Amino acid sequence: ADAGELLLHPEPLDLAVVVRETAALMADEAERLGIAIDLDLDPVTVRGDRSRLQEMATNLLANAIHYNREGGRVTLRLRAGAAGAVLDVVDTGIGIPPEEQALVFERFYRVDRARSRDTGGSGLGLPICRSIAEAHGGRILLESEPGAGTTFRVELP
Repeated sequence: ADAGELLLHPEPLDLAVVVRETAALMADEAERLGIAIDLDLDPVTVRGDRSRLQEMATNLLANAIHYNREGGRVTLRLRAGAAGAVLDVVDTGIGIPPEEQALVFERFYRVDRARSRDTGGSGLGLPICRSIAEAHGGRILLESEPGAGTTFRVELP
């Protein structure tokens, strides 16, 4: 991906189906950790690589679950925006300090106090997500407030 050679097999697909399947795959883990997953998905067709988009959705949802709090929530919201699909992954978790937010998309970077090897993180999930979004002609954005939660927004044409 760093060399601009992320191989994609794009096809027209309903991103809501991909996100719903991802949520179903992660449901047991979320339940085990006491996290509720809410789906608010409009059907939105994109031209994309199904497996790569599912990998991105899985990484974002796994982070939202693991860095949440017991009894927390994750909302997956999908809408058609002016320029294409807009997927929001919103959690009620621990948040990311402002000084760390610009760094979370760097390879191997982990926010020290919560995202350590003890919780299984390698610091590659978010850089992978960014590479997948960009390979599809899109982008990924982040808003976070420590103690209140984080929103990752993926915009795809």
